[in-house]
Amino acid sequence: MQKTRILLAFGICSILLLGGNACHRSEARLLAFVPSDSAAILIIDWTSIKNDDDMKSLIKADGFEEQMRRFGIESSAVKELVVFGASNSSAGLLLRGAFDRRKVAEHLKSNGWSESSADGRKLYSSANDYISLPADGLLIAGTREGVSAALRASNNSRENIESAASFRKIKAAMTVGKSPITAYLIASEGTLDTADAALSLTAGAMSLFGYGEIGGILRKLNIAAGAGFTIAHGSSSRNCAVNLCVLMRDEQTASLAAGTLNLMKNLSAALPNTGDKENLQNFKVARQEKVVSVKMEMPRDALMPADAH
Repeated sequence: MQKTRILLAFGICSILLLGGNACHRSEARLLAFVPSDSAAILIIDWTSIKNDDDMKSLIKADGFEEQMRRFGIESSAVKELVVFGASNSSAGLLLRGAFDRRKVAEHLKSNGWSESSADGRKLYSSANDYISLPADGLLIAGTREGVSAALRASNNSRENIESAASFRKIKAAMTVGKSPITAYLIASEGTLDTADAALSLTAGAMSLFGYGEIGGILRKLNIAAGAGFTIAHGSSSRNCAVNLCVLMRDEQTASLAAGTLNLMKNLSAALPNTGDKENLQNFKVARQEKVVSVKMEMPRDALMPADAH
């Protein structure tokens, strides 16, 4: 299943295992299966976007739907999906929904997937792609390293992303409530460039950190430890509501970043009446210790994958 590897390796945003009794919970928390060393994570509330062409266009949803068909899973049966990628070759796609693992396994075997086992777990493989079906409604697909890492994370809370301090701080600052699209970038080597590159690898071209002056300032500070963002519908069909949270290295630099953004907003009042001025005037900046939060509306076109324009 070379296409799955291409989708995971080339990107999505653009392209599970629960241990013990937890495997049978109908509302499995997929974040518990994301490895702690993940640099980029994309979470999609599939239930809310599967019939929403505008949101689907932001994440190249046709790629996900193709993979679901290859797995023998109906798109309508999927509720949530998560994609993760690390700086090494570990990458995975996690699905939660209402599907029968026995039927999925039969579909895989009838389409040439080989059955094997690793660490006592049944796996299905095709070339360099692997799938685990730990319970009804749960599926892990990805590289062997990615599937293995997800299995370990599900069995040991210290090995999943929720054990990472940077992730917890960013998540705590995010807007309360579920958004159609949520992403996290965790920098492991000192700047957002590492995590942003991982997102480009695993999640396609969409990245808020290249957007206009706001993204430019945050990147030039070169001191962020990670970031997260949510995307939802904006006040008009042309815009998306975006909540961006950036974890800075310390409170001093967080204060500087927040102050710089607020200054830029205030100075923008003197600009001519343009779309850029409107965007600058409409964002709100807040700081909570080391986390800088920016709430704004962005043109939908600015979030579109490059090849979708």
